[in-house]
Amino acid sequence: MLIIWRHVKTGRVINIDKLYAKLYPGEDRTPVRRQQIIGASISRLNAKVMPRGYVIRPGNEKRSYQLARMTAAPARSRRR
Repeated sequence: MLIIWRHVKTGRVINIDKLYAKLYPGEDRTPVRRQQIIGASISRLNAKVMPRGYVIRPGNEKRSYQLARMTAAPARSRRR
């Protein structure tokens, strides 16, 4: 996840294929599977950065992500 954070924290749009190549060099999978793998990592990373007022959202380009500032940090739900 640290690799994803390093690329996304700049605020620029980053392509899913580039993130996948950094995380898993030499492994080739279908584009759908790559998006599933990166999407799961983004979800875990979002859980960590949301309390700080940030969220990683889909970018403006096709198959991309970018870091965005939230307008208000959400209240954490209490698990019972």
